[in-house]
Amino acid sequence: MQGLVVIFIVFIIFVLCGAASREVFAGRGWGRVNGGGAASNRGQNSNASQKKGDVKILDKKQFRADYEALAKFHSEQAPANKGLVLYLFADYCGFCKDFNSDWAKIAQKGAKIGPHFMKYSKPDFVQKYGPLISVKYVPTILKYSGGQIKLFTGNRSVDGILKFAAAS
Repeated sequence: MQGLVVIFIVFIIFVLCGAASREVFAGRGWGRVNGGGAASNRGQNSNASQKKGDVKILDKKQFRADYEALAKFHSEQAPANKGLVLYLFADYCGFCKDFNSDWAKIAQKGAKIGPHFMKYSKPDFVQKYGPLISVKYVPTILKYSGGQIKLFTGNRSVDGILKFAAAS
């Protein structure tokens, strides 16, 4: 009987790890953010955003809290006449630590193309500005410009992100 219990536990762990790795390698995210997973999105209409290439445009009604939090953040942190490209990370995230050097290159090159580039800890952002229900994973890159939130879903390279930032 104990052998069956051990086999069952190993099977459950295998299934959970396999699902997590499929999420990461399918390009759906790098690391899970506590409190931002599927449970927080239950009951939401999956058509609440439009997918255009490597960009997901979030619906204002569906993600109202996100819009309010980002508008407040933008008014405090970025020049009023510039869009904002925000990189959300977490200190515990290994993928974020690996991406930090790329983000430094992106912010340096991006300063020439227009929007204001910022790096901010997701847990600190949520504590200070409010919830971001659209952010399920870290690192996440958002663009807030012209009253729209655009979630970057494309190639996470320096050039890919700079193209995202430059697009209107």
